[in-house]
Amino acid sequence: MIQEQPKIALVSLGCPKNLVDSERILADLSLDGFVPTPSYDHADVILVNTCGFIDGAKKESVETLVEISALKKASANGNGGPVVVATGCLVQRYGEDLRREIPEIDAFVGPGEYGRLRELVRALLREKPDAAPLLVEGRDTAPLGGPRLLLTPRHYAYLRLSEGCDNPCTFCSIPGIRGRYRSRPEAEILEEAARLARDGAKELVLIGQDTTEYGLDLTGRRTLGDLIRRLDEVAEGVEWIRLLYAYPAHLDDDVLVAIAGGKRTAKYIDVPTQHASSHVLRRMGRRMTRESTAALFRRIREIVPGIAIRTTILVGSPGEREEDHQGLLEFLREMRFERLGAFQFSLEEGTPAARMDSSVDPETTLRRHREVMLLQQEIAFEANAREVGTVRRVLVDEVDPEHPTVHISRTEHDAPGIDRVVRLRVGRGKRTPPGTFVDARITGTKGYDLLACPA
Repeated sequence: MIQEQPKIALVSLGCPKNLVDSERILADLSLDGFVPTPSYDHADVILVNTCGFIDGAKKESVETLVEISALKKASANGNGGPVVVATGCLVQRYGEDLRREIPEIDAFVGPGEYGRLRELVRALLREKPDAAPLLVEGRDTAPLGGPRLLLTPRHYAYLRLSEGCDNPCTFCSIPGIRGRYRSRPEAEILEEAARLARDGAKELVLIGQDTTEYGLDLTGRRTLGDLIRRLDEVAEGVEWIRLLYAYPAHLDDDVLVAIAGGKRTAKYIDVPTQHASSHVLRRMGRRMTRESTAALFRRIREIVPGIAIRTTILVGSPGEREEDHQGLLEFLREMRFERLGAFQFSLEEGTPAARMDSSVDPETTLRRHREVMLLQQEIAFEANAREVGTVRRVLVDEVDPEHPTVHISRTEHDAPGIDRVVRLRVGRGKRTPPGTFVDARITGTKGYDLLACPA
């Protein structure tokens, strides 16, 4: 007999945008009577929300699906084990291949079909079909909003502004996976922000494939600056509104002025640069040059004094010459970004870059990646050393499970999950609840992280 309240375990892989999808899926199923569980052992349904962006993410997703398929076979006790459903970007890109290679999966559901998950999973619990269903249509029609069951700590949440992407980056598979750019209605975003604030969020992290494109499809102009100002008004109780994924060619002064003038806006911005060579940027389809990129970052620091800039660098893309790489290193020395991530080029089927000649060999790509990261390490360590002796306001995220006297915290200049942390040491037996702001005196450094005690 089917349980009226079947237990569901969910694995969410990939980026924060995928995490928001997972939160929506979990809420939708919970409203239909499913009970979330952290344990595979007691789950009637296991749902894996996959990532299919680059090689490393695809490998992780496939390995997770294989692992759970093996668990399904091992736990079968006459009823075939738990229902296993794969969703997300990997399914959108490779659904047919996955169905053929991992037949133990009961269903494959692309992002455009999440609204049918409730009905599909109920049907699978009643009677498992011989052939796994494959639903990957409608990528441009997936709902942008809806209830969410947060998978982040209560004190911070991601706030999605849009779905899809219209930018012509030659190396990127996202438009083919997620479809055309679509902005969420402003009223819906503001209502969700106010609700998250009422529920205890102290930080809202704004996300989208390109947050700076927000509003163009709705009003004929980019309105991110206006949206940030309105969020600043309605998110009572929130102290940090943080902007990620700002496409450099679309980042205008109005957005920067909104960040500079907001009482709740974090003085932080994530602007994926990808490169600094005009030659490479042109081949990437990035609509920027070295000169315009440098001018943009100087403008950011001029309009928002004290801002921390995070950027992303891609090394080894087709046509990247040694002189391009050396120019990139010189650019990084000049800009001295507060936060930086670097990735090695991943050839993605169906993208223009996959058809380009002048590929860079793996050894050269690895060496260039190492040189970028070593340079950024030097820049980051020097910046951290200058903070020793200062007092910083930090937000406590959690107690270190291995060191109960250490609270893992962040400054305004650090986004959750991707930037450094402040290891705040408190007295034995003392505990500061997550979501609490504390004045911390920086006492030292440990790698990229800071050490501190209460001021």
